[in-house]
Order: sequence, then C-alpha cells, then structure tokens
Amino acid sequence: MSITIQFKKMQGAGNDFVIIDNRHTQYSILDLRKWCPRLCDRRFGIGGDGIITLEKDADPKSDFRMIYLNADGSDAGMCGNGGRCIARFAHQLGLGTTLSFRVHDEFYQAKIEPDNRVELLFPMSVKRPDLFNVNNEEVYSLRPGTEHAVCLVDEEDLRSRVDLMPRAKSIRTDTGHFPAGTNVNFVTSKFENFAAEIQIETYERGVEDFTYACGTGAIASAITAHHQSKHLQPELKHPKRWRVGCAGGELEVSFSYDADTKTYNNISLKGPAEFVFSGEITL
Repeated sequence: MSITIQFKKMQGAGNDFVIIDNRHTQYSILDLRKWCPRLCDRRFGIGGDGIITLEKDADPKSDFRMIYLNADGSDAGMCGNGGRCIARFAHQLGLGTTLSFRVHDEFYQAKIEPDNRVELLFPMSVKRPDLFNVNNEEVYSLRPGTEHAVCLVDEEDLRSRVDLMPRAKSIRTDTGHFPAGTNVNFVTSKFENFAAEIQIETYERGVEDFTYACGTGAIASAITAHHQSKHLQPELKHPKRWRVGCAGGELEVSFSYDADTKTYNNISLKGPAEFVFSGEITL
C-alpha cells in the first residue's frame, strides 16, 4: 500500500532536512527509519542530511518534541541546525516566537528573529575537551548534544575534502575511543582583536560524508578552539563568542566558561533557518 507524505524542505547554512509535521499523521519511528534513506536520497527522493519530525509532547514545559534521524535512518542525537529549522517551522505553524522543545530528555529554547535567523539555547554543560591520539592524529573529544571529534589543522588542509576523507573515516570508525562512532570536525582558527573566527569542515556520522554545515560541530569546534587558545596564550582574555565559517554559510556560537568546574555553559547557536520548498512524495 502506498502512502503520501507532506513535507517541507529546509536548510540552515546548507545543512538540509526533510521536515514533517507528525502531530496528526503520527508516523511510527520504525516507519520513519525505513523511509529515511529513500526520502533523503538526492537522486531518487527529496534529498537531505536527515529527517526531522515535529511531534506532540505531553510535558507542559515543551511546545513540541523533535525527532531527528540521519540520512541512513540512525538516531543522530541532537542536531543544532536541525533544531533551529524545526523551531522556525513551529513558528510558521503558529506555536510562537519563543519556543521550548524536547529532544530525548533535554529541553532546548529557541528564539525566532525577524531576519529568518534563529538562536538556539542548549541546556547542558559541556566538559572541556579530552585529548587523545588516533592513528598519529591529535583528536579532541566532547559531546555538545551528540558525539564530536575535533582536529586542529592548517588552513590549507581544509581546501581538499578528498585529502581529509580518509582521516575523517579513520576517526569516525575508531570504536576504541568512540564506541557509537562520532562526527569529525577539522578546524582552523585565527584571532583578530579578540574577535574569534574559525573555519570548519565536518564529516557527519549517519550521512557518512562531509556536509555543508553542522551546528553541534560548530559548537564543539568553537569550544575546542577556546580551550586550545587558553592553553597557548593563558595571559590573554579569550572570547566567548565565535564566528564559525562553514561551506554553506556562517554560524555564531557563544558560551560561558567556568574555570572551577572546567565546564562550558550557557551555550548558544545562532544562524539562518530557511525554507527551500514544500511538497509531497508517495512511497
């Protein structure tokens, strides 16, 4: 039996998603996992880095619940750009301009801004990055909503995804340090008058390729760059707001740092969240 699914296609800095209002249709998680590879296929489906559904939530603290699946149907944990896109979608549905929504057991706050930008506030504290070695590569590990590895590289290294690909796959599949696998970020940074800028390339688990942007990857990379700058130049006042350049655009990350607990708090991700097109597809 065929089924017709109505959807919105959205993107945040080039990180693109198939968005479904599942409050009334109530497709099961098993069906969504099964359909995900077809819907996200860029030749035979809609195309996207993942599927996001907006769900009813009985918790009074939440305006809705977000489910995010990678393009292969696996659970991605939290997706920062996806969270900003689903917040703008909820705003279009009339749910408000300041929104609270749940992903697994965490509650996120979103603020819709007039210029189609969305600020997403993360509820968790993030421990300072751990450092270890993977195949002679220095890798920082941290978890801002989902698993991330960060490698600090020279600027010229970011120019070739072909050269970065084997390095990314080696870290992505290192189950010794990442039992569930990980997303992998390559980062180069510079400092100008204490205004921090970094440029990143992110290889996403579940997509199994580089994407145009990654919100939680931008957070992980900015935190790692802050941590590294504190180590290299401890005498300086280090910025808590970072501009993160991605292949698909620019994101802004801010946070506070507690030196006593060595944790990052009040984490915010801001950037564009735009509608691409609406449609329906029959499976």
